[in-house]
Amino acid sequence: MSGDAITDGKIVTHANFVGPPNRGLKSGGGGGTYGSMDAQDLHGRIAKLEGSNTALLGAVGIISAVLIGGMALVWSDVSRVEDKVDNLPTAIREELQGLNASMLEAIRAGREINQSPSVIVIPQAAADAAQPTLPAPAPEGPSE
Repeated sequence: MSGDAITDGKIVTHANFVGPPNRGLKSGGGGGTYGSMDAQDLHGRIAKLEGSNTALLGAVGIISAVLIGGMALVWSDVSRVEDKVDNLPTAIREELQGLNASMLEAIRAGREINQSPSVIVIPQAAADAAQPTLPAPAPEGPSE
């Protein structure tokens, strides 16, 4: 009895069941339109909806194109910065090698000066004139 259906008090087997009896629908009295709308008015409203949908699709397309263009510009800037960052180790190494060479030259120049000291002879009269004379110290003791 699991595949059976009951209609109007009669048991109908599943093989014979076609659907509920046709009782018909009550008429609403409107003829399928709302208020005084006719088919021409409905077509006009549908055309307006389709037109607004087209305008919306156009606006979305323009916004999408602007976003894609903006992302392309940002991507090109990012790739330029990426190239600069990739070149940083080479630039730093070259700068350090230049500093190392400068320091090495300075050290070598200092060693050369210290290895061969030059003697400058100053005559005695010039040496005495170059030294400032200091005033004699005051005598120490109680002063009255």
